[in-house]
Amino acid sequence: SKATVSVLNCEVAKAAMITAAIAAFSAAATADVVDRSSMTGKYMMGYQGWFSTPCDGFGRGWSHWSCGKDAVPGPDPQDNGTLCFENWPDMSEYDADELCPTNLVYADGSNAGLYSAAHPKTVRRHIQWLKDAGVDGVWKQRFIATVTGNSSFNDRVAGNVEAACEATGRVWATMYDVSGQHGDVVLGALEEDWPKLEAWMQGDRYLHHRGRPAVAVWGMGFRSRMVNVSTAHAVLDFFESKNVTVVGGTPTWWRTGGHDVMNTTGWDEVFRRFAVISPWTVGRYSSVDGTRLETLQSVTQFIIPDLAEARRVGADYMPVVWPGGSAQHESRGVEHWNRAPRFGGWFLWRQLYNAINRAGSTGLWWTR
Repeated sequence: SKATVSVLNCEVAKAAMITAAIAAFSAAATADVVDRSSMTGKYMMGYQGWFSTPCDGFGRGWSHWSCGKDAVPGPDPQDNGTLCFENWPDMSEYDADELCPTNLVYADGSNAGLYSAAHPKTVRRHIQWLKDAGVDGVWKQRFIATVTGNSSFNDRVAGNVEAACEATGRVWATMYDVSGQHGDVVLGALEEDWPKLEAWMQGDRYLHHRGRPAVAVWGMGFRSRMVNVSTAHAVLDFFESKNVTVVGGTPTWWRTGGHDVMNTTGWDEVFRRFAVISPWTVGRYSSVDGTRLETLQSVTQFIIPDLAEARRVGADYMPVVWPGGSAQHESRGVEHWNRAPRFGGWFLWRQLYNAINRAGSTGLWWTR
């Protein structure tokens, strides 16, 4: 028999305050067409676009919906479920041709279908929602692992994002992620992928900064990643030879070293070569006033001194904000439920307020 799911329709209690904070910061709140010439004053979201279904024809199964890509979302024999996400999304605005059937049903008996980011209509819908919320655009994640293998799904999603941004007046740019890849693979993959990236950069909605197209590289210098200093310099040399502006998704402690920074020498120089520095702070604090590092402390410990150091070396600075969340299903129970409570939107709002009003940030990246 099929299990029944209930939809949580997330009417966030602090939605009005979040929208007001974005409006005060971002030109997108009043502009039908966002200026693509600069990252300054932009509020960008990360868009991984990795959800797939067997119905999309790419052979990726239920990737990122199910903890086993070939397992149809539903209850498994151990009654743990196969879902790899925490809350069922509100699918009420999706059309029937966007949904792939699962082994779950709603209370009325209808099938609880899910979407694939390979569908142009679905991605267009997502980007339209961002426009409606006053968000300027997206960083389209591009994992090196998908570049070295079969990139057809990732290429399709990137094309969908490009078309959706053209239709909605948003901007977009590519963010490479080195997770899971050895350094000797990364540079070759980027060189191989360059013709595609160069073509996307010619588009009317591709984001520029400092007079050049922007590209981000996330993960170099993390203790948990496998790229060494020499490869990192080679990656930066390659992109500089292509006359692009490079954004670095760096460890939280990029400025001081230690903690999440790889324990080899030379990373100080690498981090300070980026034209834009964007430290990854997801999970570094988990409440507005809780037992771990809280949002206000993160401003005084990280954003304000980070911003000063970035300016000293001639770089721009793009802090990360995140809404909170849970990863119990994704981790198969290793992590506890609701590890970073959202407090009805208050957790995100405080980060926005602190980054913009307290620290004076001129660019933001909203992830997770």
